Amino acid sequence: MVLGLLTIASIPTLVGTCEAVSEQKKQNAEAKRSEKFNLAAACDVSHRQVEEQVDGRFVVLRDGKLYLDHEPKGSDMKSGHPFCGYYFQYPGAEFEGLVSTISDDPPMLNWIYIDRDTRELKYGNRTQTLPHIAGPWDWTEDEKWLKLEDQEAFVVMEVEDGIWRVYYDKEGDWSGLPSEGKILDVQLQRKPLCGLESKHVRC
Repeated sequence: MVLGLLTIASIPTLVGTCEAVSEQKKQNAEAKRSEKFNLAAACDVSHRQVEEQVDGRFVVLRDGKLYLDHEPKGSDMKSGHPFCGYYFQYPGAEFEGLVSTISDDPPMLNWIYIDRDTRELKYGNRTQTLPHIAGPWDWTEDEKWLKLEDQEAFVVMEVEDGIWRVYYDKEGDWSGLPSEGKILDVQLQRKPLCGLESKHVRC
């Protein structure tokens, strides 16, 4: 009888411990998704010049749109601000959005979104995102690659000689994209700023 009473008495403690562990895991997961990362393009092409312009190139923000950081010689296009972002709850929605710094001084953040008409990846304030696709953004199971609407459907388009802009190929067949130039399928790889890419390690 005494043993039974002791067992019953211990139940609230066990429940409280389980709840605390669960809450801690939730906080750790939320903290992990708020860690900043850069983005780099990955593609498989046989053309060496194109590969040098695209594969491994970092994503930058410039003039309201997202580009790769390849700058042809003689180009007068400004360098752009390196994408430095993280996942953040989108206001008034049940999904996570994606934000990035757009300047260091003063420090400013903008939302990353998809223009419904042009399929370009763009950045802007919340009002600018409203008519367009602002999420849900996520990562793949191994946390290595960027996803939107649960798919990796990104491409880059050569809009000028050696200048590559990032687009969202929602249908997966290039049908909704402008026909301005050469198109390549790419993956967008997350590059955590802490330099640790394993999902088992947090900085």
